[in-house]
Amino acid sequence: MEGSAELRKTGFQLTWNQLKWIAIISMIIDHTSKVLFPQIFYIEQLGMDIKTSYMIHRLLPAVGRIAFPIFAFGIAQGCRVTRSPKRYLLRLALFAVISEVPYNLALKDMTFNFPVFAFHNVFFTLLIGAVCCRLYAFFRSIGMAWVSFIFIFCLVVTAEFLGTDYGGLGVLFVLLPYFSYGNRRLQIALLGIMAVIFYMFYAQFSGGEHLFAWMNPRSLSVYTFTDTIGALVGVALLAFYNGQKGRGYHKWLFYAIYPAHLLLLYLLKFVVPY
Repeated sequence: MEGSAELRKTGFQLTWNQLKWIAIISMIIDHTSKVLFPQIFYIEQLGMDIKTSYMIHRLLPAVGRIAFPIFAFGIAQGCRVTRSPKRYLLRLALFAVISEVPYNLALKDMTFNFPVFAFHNVFFTLLIGAVCCRLYAFFRSIGMAWVSFIFIFCLVVTAEFLGTDYGGLGVLFVLLPYFSYGNRRLQIALLGIMAVIFYMFYAQFSGGEHLFAWMNPRSLSVYTFTDTIGALVGVALLAFYNGQKGRGYHKWLFYAIYPAHLLLLYLLKFVVPY
């Protein structure tokens, strides 16, 4: 994914494909912990002591938080450099639909969501973010950029209403690096701020706790801090992106891994002892 300014030229570097693999692996670790070991009790049944099982139960989801900032950054970059915006959006839409049943089976213990605004997989969040980016580009091209923000606001609310993974703020994770394209430091700073806002404020509220729970240390869970740190690690890794795609795998492979690993985890539910 070439085309970004302020590319890293020396020292430790990561290509885009390497960043994607880091995000994918962290996501799989997170989903594995949620699907196969949803409670400490189940981990203890594997013969681990309570301290070890507690650490696994806390840390594995935090590892998964690395993924979303990288994916959101990738969508923002992709919307800037893609040669076919229509195909880009259609590809995201296709895998959003394909992934819905595996997502529901693995993570929500259902086939379809009724009502439809219950939960939806992360591809829907990324798709809505990409649509917002394209709307902004279109209206800006005709000198009416301000009109796009009306649609963007409506789509952010829609993502929240539909219960897409990461919700309306997840759409902003895509939009902010899109708007700051060409300034890597600003992109990273904005994503870092979003990560803190999401896990220290929004996630507390959406999880049924008070919006300003962070003001009372007693109301904060260990997850609040570990998830925030995990997301910030994902953001920090973007500082090492050298602007190159890297040795490659077909782009469809990265899309297909999402529904495929969820379906596999669902099937493994019947193998892992509970």
